Amino acid sequence: MGSAYCVFHIERLPIIYGAIMGAILSLFVSQVWGRFVPSVESTQLTAATRERDKLLLRVGDLQSDLQAAETRAKERSIAQAEQIERLEARLEPFLTLAAQRFPELPQDVALEKLQDQLRNIGQKVEQLAAPPVLTFAGAKRDPNALFSLTLYFETSKATPLGVIKFRVDLPAATDATLLDISPAGTSMDVRTAISSDKHTGTISFELPSIKPPVLELQFSAPTAFTLRGSHDLGTLQFSPE
Repeated sequence: MGSAYCVFHIERLPIIYGAIMGAILSLFVSQVWGRFVPSVESTQLTAATRERDKLLLRVGDLQSDLQAAETRAKERSIAQAEQIERLEARLEPFLTLAAQRFPELPQDVALEKLQDQLRNIGQKVEQLAAPPVLTFAGAKRDPNALFSLTLYFETSKATPLGVIKFRVDLPAATDATLLDISPAGTSMDVRTAISSDKHTGTISFELPSIKPPVLELQFSAPTAFTLRGSHDLGTLQFSPE
């Protein structure tokens, strides 16, 4: 007959010892495996943590940028307010003057009319301050003399001209010569010079009155010539006809 055993008669200490050792070994393996071979959940949690940290840093940067933008906006607002106050302070006298001159008109219309008046006054002041300008008014030939020509000029304003200067140049190919250059009428401090070939002549003088100058030229024969003058007269070309 086979032998019959009762489980309660088997030695239980080796069984308990083996169970304990198995549990310890299982715990050790799970810890080591979890450390060196992370689970899917652990990997996802790590990635989520890193992404959260990046988002927190980004949010912090955005908050700093927002605070800086708000600070700049406040500074600009303060500067603009100060500039508006300065402009209003400068505009106040003109608003008062416009209201005094045009009390029946709205403020903006009165200010526009005052601006037009000031602009006209400014233009008149510029005209008064500008130096006088010479312009050619015409020429007259004396038929009873040699080729004699009288040149007339006009001025832009009735004011003393000071020193007036003219220069006459004949063409190099002409046989005619410049015999004389002089101012007509009363003049002061007259200075003339004619070149040795008598193809160039210069003159400067002053007038005792505010009348425009008159210049007299005398040539040996009909000829073309060029006249230049001070006071923005520019260059004038004359033909012998």
